[in-house]
Amino acid sequence: MLTSVREKGFCKIFMAKILIIDDDDGVRKIVTHRLKKNNHETYPFSNGAEALEKIKEINPDLIILDVIMPVMTGYEVLQHLQKDSELQTIPVMMLTAQDQLQDKIKGLEYGAYDYLAKPFDHQELSVRAEALLRLRSLQLQLIKAERLAVVGQVALTVKQEMEKPLKSIVKQSEDLVAREIPSDMKKRITHILESTLRIERIIQKLEGLQDTPVKDYLSGIKMIDLGKE
Repeated sequence: MLTSVREKGFCKIFMAKILIIDDDDGVRKIVTHRLKKNNHETYPFSNGAEALEKIKEINPDLIILDVIMPVMTGYEVLQHLQKDSELQTIPVMMLTAQDQLQDKIKGLEYGAYDYLAKPFDHQELSVRAEALLRLRSLQLQLIKAERLAVVGQVALTVKQEMEKPLKSIVKQSEDLVAREIPSDMKKRITHILESTLRIERIIQKLEGLQDTPVKDYLSGIKMIDLGKE
């Protein structure tokens, strides 16, 4: 999970997950060392195929990607990322010895966000990575805001459609419970009343949804955690 603090007038990101894909062991070690100094988690891979097998499990915030590699080129990795809606928004920095304008244009056209030529300055690598992580943080905030807005709209619609039927069920249930009826029937009606009131409280919570957490439901699926009543 991305963590940020404001430092020297801008937002600094901590604890990002960064995928490093480069067939050069020396480059992987240098990049890993530099990014770990900035308190990030790094996941180095020597080729794109291995990285793509693990990418959804890692769920990285940034990918640093070489172009010329065995098994799969950086351009081919970018193509795979762009075909997957879950991966296509992850920022990618191309890190390669190819410094021609056409190479840069090709990388950007394939979906890369930035391009840094080898040999690179370690501080420049760090600054560019932090800039892309700030962009990623803004992306995630926007996605979250859009989802919350949709939930709020749904909640308002549900309330408008269900408010009168629910109030009717509550009123009739309360009237029945107050009467002299068999205990087993009273117990069932009380259960209906409690369940109906719970539905009302859930709708009220959805209406005021601001920063409600999510929890794992099934594999790959999350649900809004409205807490226990």
